[in-house]
Amino acid sequence: VLKRMIKCCSMLNCHTQVAVLCQFLREVDYMTAFKALQEQNSHDAMDSFYDYIWDVTILEYLTRILLLVTMETFLVRSGHL
Repeated sequence: VLKRMIKCCSMLNCHTQVAVLCQFLREVDYMTAFKALQEQNSHDAMDSFYDYIWDVTILEYLTRILLLVTMETFLVRSGHL
C-alpha cells in the first residue's frame, strides 16, 4: 500500500509527501526520498510537511539541500552568479 501511495504522490508532483512516506517503509527508501527532495517542481505545500520528517539521514540531506538553495539565492542576488 505504501509503495502505491509513494508512486501516486510522485506522479502528482507531491514530492515532499513522497519523502515522508518513504520513512514508513520497513526499510527506509533513501534513494526515492532523496530524489523526491531534489525535485523543484512540487505541488504539495512542502513547508507544511517538514515537521513530519524524523529520519536523521533524510533530515541531514534536506538541510544540505536547503543550505545550497539559500547560498545560490544569495549569490544570485549579490551578482556573483
